[in-house]
Amino acid sequence: MIDKEWHLDKSLSVGHILTTAILFASAVSAFYSLSTRLSVVEDRIISILESQVRIDAAQDANLTQFRDDMRDMTVDLNAKLDIITAHLLE
Repeated sequence: MIDKEWHLDKSLSVGHILTTAILFASAVSAFYSLSTRLSVVEDRIISILESQVRIDAAQDANLTQFRDDMRDMTVDLNAKLDIITAHLLE
C-alpha cells in the first residue's frame, strides 16, 4: 500500500529565501515607482488647475470689459436715436 498522506518538508532552501527576497524587492520597487508616478501626476494637476484659474480670471476681466463697452455703446446709440427722432418730429 502506498502512503497517500501529506508530507511537508521542514527544511528551508536557499531558493525559497532568494525567491521571497526577490518578490519582496519587486513589491517595494513597484510601490515606490507608483508613488513617484502619482506625485508627478499630482504636480501636473496642480499646475493645470493654477493655469485654469489664471485663464478664468482673464476671461472674467475680458467679459466685464466687454459688458462695459456694450453698455457705453448702447447709451451712445440711444442718445443718437433720441437726436434723430427729435429732428424727425420737428
